[in-house]
Amino acid sequence: LTVPTVVAPSTAEAGSYVDVYWKVFNAGTGGAGGSWYDSVYLQKVGTSETISLGSFQYTSGLGAGRFYERTEQFRMPVNTQGLYQVVVRTNATGSLFENGVTNNNTGIAVDPLTLALAPHPDLQVESITAPATAAASTARRPRSSTPASRPANGTPSM
Repeated sequence: LTVPTVVAPSTAEAGSYVDVYWKVFNAGTGGAGGSWYDSVYLQKVGTSETISLGSFQYTSGLGAGRFYERTEQFRMPVNTQGLYQVVVRTNATGSLFENGVTNNNTGIAVDPLTLALAPHPDLQVESITAPATAAASTARRPRSSTPASRPANGTPSM
């Protein structure tokens, strides 16, 4: 079995959902019976670090010279950024006997995926109000109010 085609976006935001398409082709001379798993993962470019996105069982068998296609949606890991390859490995658990020809079971998307962090809030204290005087050992609760929203020009709006 080979994975001649993997298609994934070239950019995504951490925590977002992306579609990954792949094709599995039986390049052998005999039919593939039984079932096997396709595993999809991210591999950080230049390292062996991987992040599993999911595995999917295929149970229909595959005749010689035949192929199947699949598209699945995956949630990108949160708080992760960098350049990754989207990789699909068929017969990932080795359950299907391939007579030693297993060095072609992996396909990689042509373009690497740039994973960017999602925007995060930047909370800032705008003011603190304290009493002018307080007696020692007197408990006081801080006062708070709902802050005004601040548009891009920096002027508070109510």
